[in-house]
Amino acid sequence: MLLFVSMNVAKNRSKLQNFLEYQRALSTMPSNDIKKLETMKTGREEVERKLQEAERTSKFLGISTSTVNDAIKRYKETGNNEDQKGRGRKKTARSRKNVQCAKGMIKLNSTTRANSTRKLAKKLDVSEASAKRILKKDLNLKPFKFQKRQKSV
Repeated sequence: MLLFVSMNVAKNRSKLQNFLEYQRALSTMPSNDIKKLETMKTGREEVERKLQEAERTSKFLGISTSTVNDAIKRYKETGNNEDQKGRGRKKTARSRKNVQCAKGMIKLNSTTRANSTRKLAKKLDVSEASAKRILKKDLNLKPFKFQKRQKSV
């Protein structure tokens, strides 16, 4: 118990010494420096308050504080919280040029077997999967294979 009391006294004494040093420094400073120091102090307090708000928000949402801070920063910069344009992987195989080229090839001869997905992929120099994707997603076509069947008699 005595040890605990003496530790508290020591802590309070060091706080008192820090306060006295602060007062001495203030008394020797010019007035404009004191104003700067006061604004720095209020700025520091505001930053601490913002950090506490971010921590509360992150705990409430169950995400990290850096994610919350990034979202706040993005909102202040752009005015909304949507993803910025130009982020993510760029299209290479499904580029506008390849889609237009495929559209032109299909318009030329739409009913022949020359428009197989495999041949289209070779002509466009893309994979077969990319050629299928161009046909399905960009041109709204359904690639299919002609099935051989017996003639009905």
